[in-house]
Amino acid sequence: MKNFMHLRFFFKIVISIILSMTGALSAAELNKSSIKAVAESGEISEKDGGFIFEGKESNNFPIFKIIPKNKDDTFNLSDFKYVSLSVKNLHDKSVRFSLWAHSGHGYSGAISENKDLCSLAPGEEKTFKIDLETRFPGKDAMFDCVDRSKISSVELVVNRIGPAKKDSAGNSIYPNSSKLLIKDILPCGKPLKPFNKEALSARYLTPEIQPVGTFPKAGIRFYRKLKGYENTDIVHAVFLPNNWQKGKKYPLIVEYTGNVFYHPKGYCYSTGFLNQANMGSALSRGEDFIVLTLPFINKDGKREQFDAWGDPDLAVKYCLEALADAEKYFGADPRAYVFTGFSRGEIAANYIALRTDEIAKKWLCFVRASSSVWPSKWNGAQYGWEERMARLGKREVLNCSPRYGSVHVDTMFNEDTPACVKTRKKLKEIVSKALGADFASQDK
Repeated sequence: MKNFMHLRFFFKIVISIILSMTGALSAAELNKSSIKAVAESGEISEKDGGFIFEGKESNNFPIFKIIPKNKDDTFNLSDFKYVSLSVKNLHDKSVRFSLWAHSGHGYSGAISENKDLCSLAPGEEKTFKIDLETRFPGKDAMFDCVDRSKISSVELVVNRIGPAKKDSAGNSIYPNSSKLLIKDILPCGKPLKPFNKEALSARYLTPEIQPVGTFPKAGIRFYRKLKGYENTDIVHAVFLPNNWQKGKKYPLIVEYTGNVFYHPKGYCYSTGFLNQANMGSALSRGEDFIVLTLPFINKDGKREQFDAWGDPDLAVKYCLEALADAEKYFGADPRAYVFTGFSRGEIAANYIALRTDEIAKKWLCFVRASSSVWPSKWNGAQYGWEERMARLGKREVLNCSPRYGSVHVDTMFNEDTPACVKTRKKLKEIVSKALGADFASQDK
């Protein structure tokens, strides 16, 4: 009963719900019916006012989430530094996990107070804290990693334990079995500095992706399913810039996401799925460029590949089809196709974007998210690297590497760091040279 009352206190006293542009709810009394616990690669049951989360062996990370029941709501934790939660290991094996609080929209994630993986021995119980004032350690970091007035989820992510196995389809299966009792989820602690919501207005917010079939219009990011993929789960995301007009031509950015990982010590995570991508629209800050976020594709051609390469030849085929679709329906200008990506997506600049003569000819230039040394040996990318790189020719590769410290994230362009401003300016110079008067940029 005590644990249940703690949960009621959390949602009754602390949280105010912030809705979309239609307006916000008043400070109404909230209770457990306003939130829900969900699981990815796991199952949830309730016990003594808490939740039992059982992680299953899978090819993804088991994830436990506390989220608002209404998907348009968020938790306002402006007056608190931490979210604490009690976790007990009910499994007969030790478990390691990371803790996160998310805001979405181009923010990264707040992480556990000790900025590392949390661990529990069999039967052990501890209270852990998520630091809502988490900020990248480097000199160029301008904002906290979350907007604590709009927390969309509190998450526990079970770490992979031991080497991968293979299922009948050749997919990697990781031993993630775990059983945890999660309770007493409470905000606590006074922030080191007052919450300054006005200061956040300088940050570019990545638009949410609207469902397949959304009517295309300026400023909208939406899922699109190509002809021939109706019987698959494969889609991609299209963003039409704020100044988009039907019938006009626009340069286009293609982006690919990173591999799946969760790394609190490095202040970073990646779901591996395209719905997380931030770089394309943030690189343009929502103006002038159409943005396609494209999937890596599983070897069976039926679903998005969130780790490793899947079938790179299918990814090339899909990319060419998506470019043709964007040119036909949204006014993409084939003289100015730009390639960018995060982590795995950055390596794909060589492994996917230069894989064949046909696709290599599509790109005006490339934007990298770091200054790491190439060639990369990740997942066999070094094989054939030089042959593919020869297709680059004299086209420019822009390197953007803000001083964030030990951080590996795709949210860098959401902040106007000196490195990002410089990269954005150089990109527009390259596009302007290619398109001349046809490039109607708002701020050349």
